[in-house]
Amino acid sequence: MKRYDVVIYGATAGGVIASIAAARHSLRVLLISNNNHLGGMTTSGLSASDLNLPNSIGGIAREFYHNIFMYYKSKKAWRNESRQDFFERLGNRAYGGKDDQRKMQWVFEPHVACKVFLEMLEAERVDVAFNAPITSYTQVEVKEGKINALSFPDGRRFEADVFIDTDYDGDLSFYSGIESVGGREASKEYDELLAGVFYSAIYGSGKTSISPYINTQPCPGLSTHCPPPGTASPKIQAYGFRLTLSKEKGEKVPFTKPEDYEPKLYEHLLRKIQACSHHAIDDVLCFNSLPNKKVDLNGLDFVGGNHLWVHQSFYEREVSKAEHESYTKGLLYFLSEDERLPLSMRNGMKQWGYAKDEFIDNDNFPPCLYIRASRRMLGDYILTEKNIFGLNKVNDPVAVGSYSIDSHVVDRVISSRGEVIDEGAIYIKVPPYDISYRSMLPPVDSVSNLIVAVALSASYIAYSSLRMEPTFMTIGHAAGTAAALCVSCNKNTHELDYTTLKNTLLKEGQVISIDGMS
Repeated sequence: MKRYDVVIYGATAGGVIASIAAARHSLRVLLISNNNHLGGMTTSGLSASDLNLPNSIGGIAREFYHNIFMYYKSKKAWRNESRQDFFERLGNRAYGGKDDQRKMQWVFEPHVACKVFLEMLEAERVDVAFNAPITSYTQVEVKEGKINALSFPDGRRFEADVFIDTDYDGDLSFYSGIESVGGREASKEYDELLAGVFYSAIYGSGKTSISPYINTQPCPGLSTHCPPPGTASPKIQAYGFRLTLSKEKGEKVPFTKPEDYEPKLYEHLLRKIQACSHHAIDDVLCFNSLPNKKVDLNGLDFVGGNHLWVHQSFYEREVSKAEHESYTKGLLYFLSEDERLPLSMRNGMKQWGYAKDEFIDNDNFPPCLYIRASRRMLGDYILTEKNIFGLNKVNDPVAVGSYSIDSHVVDRVISSRGEVIDEGAIYIKVPPYDISYRSMLPPVDSVSNLIVAVALSASYIAYSSLRMEPTFMTIGHAAGTAAALCVSCNKNTHELDYTTLKNTLLKEGQVISIDGMS
């Protein structure tokens, strides 16, 4: 057994930043990872960060992006191209990738982000426990409304005064007995225009008419269930891996055919490509440029593959993750080798391979699945669409969100006319908005020493904007500082004086509200 002042569960980017923030208050801090990886998606392929407003990022998150900036200022960092050539090639993609005035850079190679995170954690002497997932076999010891310790089946036990949940699935919060929601609310739940079932793009009709059936059965990935718009749904936006690829000679690992390869999984995509006369691989996938002529590959969503995720155990999710990996590898093979596709598309895909110097302990494949949304705590204050659009204001802001409402496709349904409709895809720009400290707290009458910084209280629509890695980092900073103040002041998380928290965060350089952006 080991005792700490603060224990953070979830080694996401938000968890790393929360750990550093707490440790800088001279506390004993432990960061727990449910696997052998640090940094979540920030170090697992999501390298073209969703950072649209650099002036909304302050504190330790800004330090991270500054450290990335300084790493790439060195000529030694550029192996296959110069810094100038890269940013000219990047252009306006990924919001330009850097801010020279603020000395921040948010487009990077995964191994560089990992290096920077490790150095920052080591500088603050944060302890890290790996391969410690919270499952039904883990004992989250809650007594008299307070978490006392986490006990794992392998005998490890960690006590702390304050706990922080920075896990994408909110498992610490869930196993502490705090109520959560996992799907999409109906439009009427919080009076949100975009909530619930949302039909967007229609394709497979007119000149691009394609059959959505194989014999009499829908193509894999298509559904015949069409619920009314605005109704609640247990289904959430698709997950996928973000791959880091290279086409440089000697620096790439070729794609291979998975043992369980099933071409029928890609039948509808094939028909769509043929009907729409797509010939380039860029018509199908999104290649985001990274330094040294690598790319962050997006567009690999396994639509429908995660519909049970929220209700699955950790071990069932591991099976689902493996299914997503097989689907992804199969898709790459399909796009490279299926002779029914245009030769130009196949050749375009075959020029790429896995970057040889990334994820070397995982066969060059990213270790983390991109969990875009999962459980969300039903806490003290629930952020909704009205907060995101500035209609509802909060009086206790601790961080700023600014990214668009971005929900990937949830489902693909076949209409009564035989058309295929994307359901759940939403992308709408929003103004910057304040994030409430109370949205990170469980209900007052539940657990008094827990802060939730990733699976925080928000409607599905609000979370579709909040869910970005830079935002998780700034929320993580607020969580780490709040936890440290609770320890030093001997207060529970609900009793912490907001003015004290506010002033401390401002001293630490955090941008806590849109009024503080400059």
